Amino acid sequence: MPISIHNRLCDICQSSTHLVHLPHYSLDEWEMVECLNCQYTFLANPPPYQELETTFAWEKTSQQSTSQRHSSTPIQAVVAQSSKKLRRSLFKRRKIRDLAIAHMPEQPGTIVDIGCMKGDTLIRFCKELRENHFNPTPIGIEISTELAQRADKKLKKIGGRCIHADALSALSSIAPSCSGLVIMSAYLEHEYQALAVLKQVSRVLKSDGIAVIKVPNFASWNRHIMGKRWCGFRYPDHVNYFTPKTLMKLCSQADLQSVRFSWRDRFPTSDNMYAVVAKAP
Repeated sequence: MPISIHNRLCDICQSSTHLVHLPHYSLDEWEMVECLNCQYTFLANPPPYQELETTFAWEKTSQQSTSQRHSSTPIQAVVAQSSKKLRRSLFKRRKIRDLAIAHMPEQPGTIVDIGCMKGDTLIRFCKELRENHFNPTPIGIEISTELAQRADKKLKKIGGRCIHADALSALSSIAPSCSGLVIMSAYLEHEYQALAVLKQVSRVLKSDGIAVIKVPNFASWNRHIMGKRWCGFRYPDHVNYFTPKTLMKLCSQADLQSVRFSWRDRFPTSDNMYAVVAKAP
């Protein structure tokens, strides 16, 4: 039986009095709930951090999720995978990079990538910046034991490092107001202490720094059509399910304000949404 955390509060209003069970989106022992006060949907009993290091590490659950989709809806899974490959070949996956370049300060200082996996994306980005006369210091944060070891080895070669820890602990060890850019790509949906983490993000950001967020879009049309078979569901390591409204509510609670969150970044036909946020004045 997996270890889980019980009596989780709503990240936005920090209350448990308005939670209702969503049996149609729950699976086995994993209980999905919605806060009627905030309209925020999340896993009520997420696994603790130590389970995410090994048992539910990203590289394991991602492979399991893909296999399950191929088994339950093989035609749709093949079509979705082919469509994804076509989009990647036609449009390079550079939205995180483009948003960062457009909004981060000219002297970013430290760049923090939360959930950096093997570190490859962070390394490519920092090398590109250095070719354009920037000199950022990369810091990766990764909870998976295997991925953190691989990322640290690579990042050290370019003067950086990877902190093997949960994001809250790792961010707490980073100096305040040192980072011009914090990247949270496909991370925040895994974090059961999302508000506390975003407050730490605000603490480490420079006054002109930004954070770029990418999360699954729970308000997408595809989620309404596919229901429980939606690709954004991952049990039990996806513990938060954001809509555009709940994502902005959570950022506001952490004293982060929107820099860019246009309709193009949260279009309902997309399963993902992107936001650029900064410290509120």
